[in-house]
Amino acid sequence: MEERGPYIIYYVVAAVFVASSLIGMRQPIGKTLKIALAWVAIFGWDSFSSRFEANSPALANG
Repeated sequence: MEERGPYIIYYVVAAVFVASSLIGMRQPIGKTLKIALAWVAIFGWDSFSSRFEANSPALANG
């Protein structure tokens, strides 16, 4: 659990930043949900791609 702590903090802070900006814009709910889904896709891709980068043989060689 300790090694996942920084990642949890990163995603919570990112979610708070995105949520606060979406709330602050005061757009219609449909547009807000569309933008929120795009942000979920961006951070999901970041999480997905970083798994493979950490196990990359290129990084193991220095």
